[in-house]
Amino acid sequence: MLKHFFFRSFVICHLTFVIFLSGCGGDPTVSSIVISPATPSIGINKTQQFTAAAYDSAGTQITATFTWSVNGSLGTIDSNGLFTAGGTTGTIVIQAASGGITGSTTASLVSTGSIAGTITNSSGNKISGIAVFLTSTPTFWATSSGGNYTISGVPAGSWEVRTAGTDIYLSTTKEVTVATGEAANGGIVLGDRFSVQSDSVNLSSATGTAINNGTTEATGVIITYSCLNALGQPSGSGYSSIGTMSPGQAKSFSVLFNPPATDQTIVTRTFAATTY
Repeated sequence: MLKHFFFRSFVICHLTFVIFLSGCGGDPTVSSIVISPATPSIGINKTQQFTAAAYDSAGTQITATFTWSVNGSLGTIDSNGLFTAGGTTGTIVIQAASGGITGSTTASLVSTGSIAGTITNSSGNKISGIAVFLTSTPTFWATSSGGNYTISGVPAGSWEVRTAGTDIYLSTTKEVTVATGEAANGGIVLGDRFSVQSDSVNLSSATGTAINNGTTEATGVIITYSCLNALGQPSGSGYSSIGTMSPGQAKSFSVLFNPPATDQTIVTRTFAATTY
């Protein structure tokens, strides 16, 4: 009698275990689909690879097979999400479907490109407020606080990007090639209008020679020295008036620190000019 009880218990437990596994099976259900890249600009007669990601109701990405489609007749898309644009501009809708759910994004077919870049100085610092021009156009774009700029709607072809000169930096140019639907790299490293050829610095003064690297005369030229200690705190500074400098001219200077520096972990040299 006892043996039969154990046997029946084992059978019941075993069957319960099998039924539990069957109830927990099945594929997850697609709740949403996200397409990348989102809202891109694509050059006419160019290609763009799209990808899709499926998510369940909990927001977890899951494996899915997608069916791709595009509205209208401005281009085609294959089963792998590769879109090929025709020769006409306009707006399209790209769709990816799976499990009865459809994700979509719009895209613009354009006949122009753009120029984007970062403006830095010779030390690699990003410079804000620099005016950037395109050759033969009066409009300028000013760099952001991060030294960045973007010029949109530029016809395909070769262009010269030019920065406006300042009392610190020379006007600098760069040749770029723009392709439809793409952003050309317009990053520029600015040339210094003035530089220190050589100097000698101690806790109370600095002496040296400065040069005008520009192609025009500069007046009211001033050089300033600033010292920082190991904690980044001010530790002595001073300036000297160099005066007028012809293009390519080198002139000596002498700066007295008031108050004298107590530490010179970091020494910076900056110039300013009235006209240039």
